Amino acid sequence: SVELGGEALIQDTVVHPAIQRRGLGSRLVAAMESRARTYGATHIIGVVSPGAEEFWMQMGYHIDAARHMRKDLPQEMVSRA
Repeated sequence: SVELGGEALIQDTVVHPAIQRRGLGSRLVAAMESRARTYGATHIIGVVSPGAEEFWMQMGYHIDAARHMRKDLPQEMVSRA
């Protein structure tokens, strides 16, 4: 979802362990980021499963003060569709 002020939320997004490490999670996140940009998001907050922080950090996210994963989207990449 994208809130007013440009904040998008990703939550409850998990790849089953049997099919992890095949690039599916990375492609899902990239697709969600692209969609969020389309709706004017300037950053994304991720509510992630315990133990998934390393994956999200590899995708460019960092842990914010509320213990959520956060990624600011570069302004030149934000689309105003």
